[in-house]
Amino acid sequence: MLLVSKLENNSGFYSMFFLIVNTYLYAKKHNHSFMLDSSKWLFKSSRGWTDYFESMNVNRTSSADITHTYNTILEEYPIYEYKDVLQDIYRYNSHTQQQIEETKKQLGIENGEYDAIFIRRGDKLYNESPYIETGVYIEKVLEKNPDCKTLFVQTDDYNCVMDVEAYLKNKNLDIQVLSLCNPESKGMVIFDYESKRYFSNPSSHKRFEKNSEYIGKIEDTLQNQKPVNKMNPNEIYNHTMAMIVGVDIVLHSNICVCDYFSNVSRFIKLMHSNYDHVYDVYRSETEIDLNTKRCPSYVCSFYPGM
Repeated sequence: MLLVSKLENNSGFYSMFFLIVNTYLYAKKHNHSFMLDSSKWLFKSSRGWTDYFESMNVNRTSSADITHTYNTILEEYPIYEYKDVLQDIYRYNSHTQQQIEETKKQLGIENGEYDAIFIRRGDKLYNESPYIETGVYIEKVLEKNPDCKTLFVQTDDYNCVMDVEAYLKNKNLDIQVLSLCNPESKGMVIFDYESKRYFSNPSSHKRFEKNSEYIGKIEDTLQNQKPVNKMNPNEIYNHTMAMIVGVDIVLHSNICVCDYFSNVSRFIKLMHSNYDHVYDVYRSETEIDLNTKRCPSYVCSFYPGM
């Protein structure tokens, strides 16, 4: 049997990615062929998946049967099985690898010789993630590595970068701050309808009520910036490449601090070059149970009960 995992245009990059992994695991366990269909993918620029990565089609059988998975969970697997196969799937093509190497050279950094924080704000604050003060992330980094000399900030909101710089200046700490975030960016929006839904009735989004104060400060930027689902192919490519490059820098940091509300941060935890050096800023006393049978695309896989 041939399993076809279809990348759609209705979900974020790493959310969709974890669903690919689920289909891949199913194909691997049941000795099926596997094919990726990215013709309708939100992040397609020209070819789709191979705009950024190596092809991941796997031919194990000659059967002509085809099953389209349409982003469903075929079978539940423990989180550690997702972790074990990420390297098989997330393989950069030569141009992406070159972009990563050139960016690190421009920043003057070597793998493992800097620390990192990852903060995703923007549309995640509508109803998916709590607003967490930037200083809490820095404090966790310094707790784990008091000798930090270089801190890379991966974020979609430049306010985070300014917060880091202000915090370090206030504490009189000599730490170099690096980021790829555009100074004009105040948070990424994936789908325009999410913004319209929130700003038409913000009181209906009560999961994290304290977020509204911060969203109010960046409301104009969030409403006026172009969301991913309205970008042209060139804009899609530049946006996605910048994200992939920034995430790779985080993946090869010495210490990484993030929260696990976004699919990106859950991916970072599982894909990081040193799994034990990624720390949760939200529930720091809780370790992830890698035996949990739940796709990492769902926040409850890392935060049970949420």
